[in-house]
Amino acid sequence: MSPASADEPSPPAGVHRRVAAGALDALLLGLGFGLLSITELALASQQETDIALYAWVFVLAPLYFALYHAYGTGATPGQLELRIGLRDARSGERPSLARALARSLLGLVFLATIVPALVELALLCSGRSLRDRLTRTRVETIRLHGKAPQLAEPTAPELTAIFEPEAGTRRYLRRGWALLRARPRLVLGPVAAVYAVLFAVAVVLGLLLVADSDDIFVLFFYVQLVVALLASGVFWAQAVLVTAVEQARVGGSTSVWRTLVLTSRRANALSAALVGLLLVAASTVLTSFLTTPVLARLALIAPALVLEDTRVLGAFGRSWQLTRGQTWRLVGLLVLSGGILGLGASILSGLLAPAGDSVAGAIVAVAVLGVAFVVLLAWVGAAWSLVYEDARRVRPPGAAS
Repeated sequence: MSPASADEPSPPAGVHRRVAAGALDALLLGLGFGLLSITELALASQQETDIALYAWVFVLAPLYFALYHAYGTGATPGQLELRIGLRDARSGERPSLARALARSLLGLVFLATIVPALVELALLCSGRSLRDRLTRTRVETIRLHGKAPQLAEPTAPELTAIFEPEAGTRRYLRRGWALLRARPRLVLGPVAAVYAVLFAVAVVLGLLLVADSDDIFVLFFYVQLVVALLASGVFWAQAVLVTAVEQARVGGSTSVWRTLVLTSRRANALSAALVGLLLVAASTVLTSFLTTPVLARLALIAPALVLEDTRVLGAFGRSWQLTRGQTWRLVGLLVLSGGILGLGASILSGLLAPAGDSVAGAIVAVAVLGVAFVVLLAWVGAAWSLVYEDARRVRPPGAAS
């Protein structure tokens, strides 16, 4: 992703796009604010909670906008979804961090005062807001790379039987296992990296939350937090794995780090999509017979975001399009995949439980369990990546619904 070049000026962003982007960013900040509030109220005193919330509003929120505007694409997550970004009004490049921070702080001041806020709104309707004029910036349409270029490349001959089997052949789990055996480093590496990061985050949270606490409620809260964190790893693993699988399909050889970097460009969109999936699951839980079919139809959101560069809401529609006509087949695969992961984790936990009587034994048990679970998840994830590959050949990006 890169900004438009200076000799090809981009059109200014319309008011409706800026307002919509602001609403999306406010939603993301509000979700973070809510999570912080719940955590602080559960684990800290009211005074500490107030300090943390003030820090969120007056420090973290301005930095959120300033850092996104000064680095990367020059766009916040909300702006990126609307394909707009902040640029220096003179050079057309991203603004400096100091200028972006000044613009963020001005926005905070304008929110707290009436007259500047009204002037800001009036000037915004005329094209450039008061903040933009004071900091010599502008919000404009930005150009992005679009879908991954390797989608148009042919499959490596030695992998044709896996990626392009005979017509009517599915056998996703069998083909996923064949892919794992054919390209073990490309398939296992990204999944292991994702869970290594999540495990490190869980350890840091443990040191911060429960290391010096004997409160059983705090321990219970921490356990639930870690379970949710590790469960989200299934979604994140699928996102990095589909990138690696697409590299494997065309015969490419890439490092785990490169795979993570390519996927991280859509990290914000993936985070928003994960929240959306959780909301969908929660909204259908009262009619549980619909939950599994709906989730099966939405199982290809991550590939749509990472490889096709769709917007978040567009990724939901793209997944629905890709899975049309095979709902119950995918329901069966989803149930079978969940059964494999759940049963595998249960068996491994039971077999390794006796090793937890000592610290050394517990470390070995966790390591063995982690490696085995990564292999199982890589196998299942490879199978779902092949579901996407098959569906994409039938309905390529840009195809009509």
